Amino acid sequence: MIRVFAWILRFVNNCRKDYNKCKEHELSVAEIENSEKQLIRLSQTYCLPDVESLKFVTFIDNDNILRVKSKITERNDESSFLYPILLPDKCEFTKLLIRSIHKKNCHAGIQIMQSLIRERFWIIRARKTIKSILNECFICARFKVKSLSSGPSPLPPDRVNDCAIFEVVGIDLAGPLFLKTGEKVWITLFTCAVYRALHLELVNALSSDAFLLALRRFIARRGRPRIIYCDNGTNFRGAFNDLAKLDWHKISRETSTQKIVWKFIPPTAAWWGGWWERLVRIIKELLRRSLGKSILSYEELSTVICDCEFLINSRPLTYISENPQELIPLTPAMFLIENRCSDTTDIDELNSRDLRKRMKYRIKLLSDLRQRFRKEYLTKIIELIPGRDGEIRTVRLKTQHGTVIRPVQRIFPLEVQAIANSDKELKEESISVKSTKPEKVLNTNDAIVKNILLLEDWLKNRSDLIF
Repeated sequence: MIRVFAWILRFVNNCRKDYNKCKEHELSVAEIENSEKQLIRLSQTYCLPDVESLKFVTFIDNDNILRVKSKITERNDESSFLYPILLPDKCEFTKLLIRSIHKKNCHAGIQIMQSLIRERFWIIRARKTIKSILNECFICARFKVKSLSSGPSPLPPDRVNDCAIFEVVGIDLAGPLFLKTGEKVWITLFTCAVYRALHLELVNALSSDAFLLALRRFIARRGRPRIIYCDNGTNFRGAFNDLAKLDWHKISRETSTQKIVWKFIPPTAAWWGGWWERLVRIIKELLRRSLGKSILSYEELSTVICDCEFLINSRPLTYISENPQELIPLTPAMFLIENRCSDTTDIDELNSRDLRKRMKYRIKLLSDLRQRFRKEYLTKIIELIPGRDGEIRTVRLKTQHGTVIRPVQRIFPLEVQAIANSDKELKEESISVKSTKPEKVLNTNDAIVKNILLLEDWLKNRSDLIF
């Protein structure tokens, strides 16, 4: 608006001058500033209410513009900030000014906009005016708008009617996981819609062929499902298209095998498959806590996946009561297997020679593990680095790979259980740490640093109780 009005003023001035004296080049800074001042004067003249009723201390400057005398006039700052220009709130120029500043400053919010405008202008009822203008911004509304919502719907009949286990299943993939060979594998998840049982299979690709092989293994072990729920993954869609090419009328007539019904959830609606996505999260948590950063071979990972499958199928489906007279809670494993024991059965016959040999081997393993625990897992604090205020915020640690500097928030004291009087020894010990300043004792009330220091000295004296 300011530049358009500046061109209009130039046109008017050129009409009053001779042709040789007319300006033809681009707008100058002086012309743009003059256009802005003209628009401000017009808005104050025609849109500003009675000045005496505004309760502002105002004055008119040399450009005949009404300004507000703020309470920070004694501050050493720019005059435009100390004496901002007064603008009405219901003027079109004010609205265009707010939109321009809003667009130039990356569609900033109300608080930032009010601060930017306050550098030069004082708008009456500024916050309310800015908020109303920003609510009309289509770009901001695009990111602030909320999607439509619907009420919760009842569970479909496939999930509540009685049926055989794994007759109605949901399928999803989790991963990838990396093997020692550098290859990637994925976990194919089959979960029963009614009994919430779980079956896991490893695949080495996201192709339809790899999924169909996993589906064949699942059918061979758990039985053939009647209905399959899944998302719109390319491997699922590809498998569905491959199976649709078969002549199911001929197959059902000759083998009495019925076609599997595939039900795909809507695209980009992952919450429709929440009953299998929740199990994916449980699997990821188990693998993250049990494996950490370990990299396994294919056979080792397959074994771990089977263990996770057993644990998840052993989870209770109902409330666990503390009353011993109550029945044990239902688990998916009750519908799969009858044997509840997951470990290896005891050997009936053992001679003394094998027993002594096994005992020595066990003692050696415990000794090696104790040494590895001290050398690899535990670190030693070799230096406390105080801050300017004397508080310890960083420490220097010695590990098997050298020395490192870490903040105290990254230091975790271990919970080591020992004899009963060890707790009394920890409470009775007191430690004073010298800072870089001479003869100044640091404040040891910091619980984290104190626990670290106590644990370090205690481990030196109680090395036999670490493991």
